[in-house]
Amino acid sequence: MACEGSGMSDGGGSPPSKSTFHRPQTLKYNKGYALAPRPTVGIGQDPLLSEQLLQQEISNLSIETPDITYGSSDQSTVKVFIPAHVALDKKVLRYNAYFQENIHYSPEEECWVRPVVINYYLEDDCMSIFEPIVENSGLSQGKRLKRQRLPKNERGEHYQWKDLNIGMDLEVYGGNSNKSTFHRPQTLKYNKGYALAPRPTVGIGQDPLLSEQLLQQEISNLSIETPDITYGSSDQSTVKVFIPAHVALDKKVLRYNAYFQENIHYSPEEECWVRPVVINYYLEDDCMSIFEPIVENSGLSQGKRLKRQRLPKNERGEHYQWKDLNIGMDLEVYGVKYHITQCDTFTKDFMESEGIVLNEPEPIPVDPYSKRGKNPQPAFTKASGFDNLHKFLTMDCMVLRFFALWEDTDNLFGETRPVTIQYYLVDDTVEINEVYVRNCGRLPFPVLMRRLKLPKTRKPPELFPSCVLEVSAAEVDEYYSPKDFQVGERIELLSRRFLLYDCDGFTKEYYQKNHPDLEMKPLEQACQTQFGSGAGSRLSVLSSKKRLSTAPLLNHRTSVWYGRPA
Repeated sequence: MACEGSGMSDGGGSPPSKSTFHRPQTLKYNKGYALAPRPTVGIGQDPLLSEQLLQQEISNLSIETPDITYGSSDQSTVKVFIPAHVALDKKVLRYNAYFQENIHYSPEEECWVRPVVINYYLEDDCMSIFEPIVENSGLSQGKRLKRQRLPKNERGEHYQWKDLNIGMDLEVYGGNSNKSTFHRPQTLKYNKGYALAPRPTVGIGQDPLLSEQLLQQEISNLSIETPDITYGSSDQSTVKVFIPAHVALDKKVLRYNAYFQENIHYSPEEECWVRPVVINYYLEDDCMSIFEPIVENSGLSQGKRLKRQRLPKNERGEHYQWKDLNIGMDLEVYGVKYHITQCDTFTKDFMESEGIVLNEPEPIPVDPYSKRGKNPQPAFTKASGFDNLHKFLTMDCMVLRFFALWEDTDNLFGETRPVTIQYYLVDDTVEINEVYVRNCGRLPFPVLMRRLKLPKTRKPPELFPSCVLEVSAAEVDEYYSPKDFQVGERIELLSRRFLLYDCDGFTKEYYQKNHPDLEMKPLEQACQTQFGSGAGSRLSVLSSKKRLSTAPLLNHRTSVWYGRPA
C-alpha cells in the first residue's frame, strides 16, 4: 500500500504484549449524581505509579507544606483550547492501495488487481475506500465503503492513524475473521412515545463488551471509592461559541466571469464562437453552477448550463474546492474548458482574507460572429433612390381613407354607387371597396378593385399590338401618389370616374402636415345631388331612419304584442 505525501507510523519494534488498550472508567452515576472515581490502573491494566508508592512515602508527601504564592509576574497567557473536530476538520490522509479478486470461472486468468484509494479522516478517525471508475470495464466500481470507523480486531478496537503504513496489509471485513455480523448494536428504542437509550451489551461482531466481563466485586469497589471533586479553577478559559459551516457560510457565493469556445465546422466564414458564462461557487456545501447570459435573437440554447452540484476534479473522485479557482486558469468540466477572466468584489476580498492572491483580470475575446455583424462587409450594389426599410418601419399600418362616389351613369343601366378608396402609404398601393346598404338587393362582393399600384402616366408602346396585357414597371413613368387625391375633385382610376367627397380624421391630419397646400373640405351638397335614386349622404340616411314607423308588431302564432321603443 502506497500513500501520497508522508505517511504516519508508530515506529518499528516487537509487538506489545498488552491485550486491552482502553482507558479506565472515570465516571459513574449514583442516585442521579455524577461521581468521578480515581483510576487505579492505566492503559493495558498496568498499575499506576501512585498505587506502587509505600504508605510511608504517601504520609511524607502529605506532611510537606507547599509554597503557595498568590500571583506572579511571570504568568503566561492561557492559550485558547481548540477541539479536535475543529483543528482537524477537512484534514485527510490519502493512501493508494490495491486488492486482488480471485477469478474462478475463467481458465485464462487467475485474479484481477483492482486499485483503490483509502481516505483516513483525522477529525473522527473514520475511513472510506473508493475505487476509481474505469470506462467500459464491466465492473461495479466507485465507492466501496462509506465513511465509517473500521474494526481492527475482535476486541472491538478500531484502526487509528498510527496503525497505517506503506507496505502493510489492511484487512477490512474479510480474511480469516469468523465474524458473520459487523453492524453496530441497537442503542435507541421507543417505549410509549418516549425515546430510550439502552446500554449496549455486545460490540461489533456480537463480542461481549469489557464492562460485561467485570466481576460483581470489581463493580462494587468502583462504586465505594470517593472521587476528588474540585469546584472551578483559576485557569479556566473562555469558550468560544461554535458556529457550524452551513450557518456561517449561508448565502455566500463566489462569482467568476469566464468564457468557452465552441468550434464551428459547418461555416466557411467563422471558426469558433466565444460564449461568456458566469460560474457561481457556493461556500455552504462546495457546490458550483454555470449560467450563460441569454442574448435575444442569438439562435443559441442559452441559460442554465449546469445546475448546482459538486463538480469532479479528476479521476480519483476529488471535487473542486474554492482554493482551486483563480483568474486566468482553465476550469475543465465534463469535457468543456471554461477560462476564468475576472471576479466580483466579494470574491476578491474573500480570497485575499484567506491568503490567496488573485491574478490580474483578463478581457473576454470578441466573438468573431458578433464583430462581423457590427462591421458588415461592403456590398457593391447600386444605390436606391429611396430607403424602403425606413419607409416600412415608419409608415406601416398607415392608410389614407377617402369616401367617394363611383359615377357609372354613362353606361346602360348605370348608376352612382358609394365606395371607399384606401391608399396604403407603406407601398403606395390603392384598394377600392363598395359600400352596401342594408337590404340593397346586391350580392355581398364589396371588392371593386384589389390592392395594387395604379399607373398614372405610361410610356408610349414601341410595338403594337403587344402580347403582354400586364403593365411592367419599365412601361410606367409615374404612379399615383397622395397628392393626386383631393377631396372635392374627380379622379379617374382604371377608366372609372370617382368623386371624392370626404375623408377620415387621420387623412386630414396627414394632409395638413405633409401637403398643407391641398384643401380637404367635405362636399355635403354635392353628395346629395349625385344620388338620383333617393339615397343621399350619411346624414340624410340617418335622418330617414328617424321617420320610420314605431307601431307595435303582432305575432300571429302566439298572439303577443311586441313593442319597439321609439
